[in-house]
Amino acid sequence: GGREVTFDPLEKPGVANLLTILAACTGTTPDAAAAGLGSYRELKQAVTEAVVAVLGPLQRRYADVTQDPGTVAAIARPARRGPGTWPPRPWPGPSRR
Repeated sequence: GGREVTFDPLEKPGVANLLTILAACTGTTPDAAAAGLGSYRELKQAVTEAVVAVLGPLQRRYADVTQDPGTVAAIARPARRGPGTWPPRPWPGPSRR
């Protein structure tokens, strides 16, 4: 049948994309991510939970940092120092001996 959750990028590109996202968020492979998922609904729920778990800490940190204008200014300050601080000087290329 065509309704099982399997990693098949050619035949099921949407499912394969969701399995790739799930695998990236959980540190596994797309085939392993598909194991144990019995329906597309279960796949969508698993992807949602995994993405929220990965992005949640980033969202909380972003909210913390952006609440304090002083923190934002401190982060931006090194970029305003001018040449020679950041970015570093360009690589001069290979040495000629």
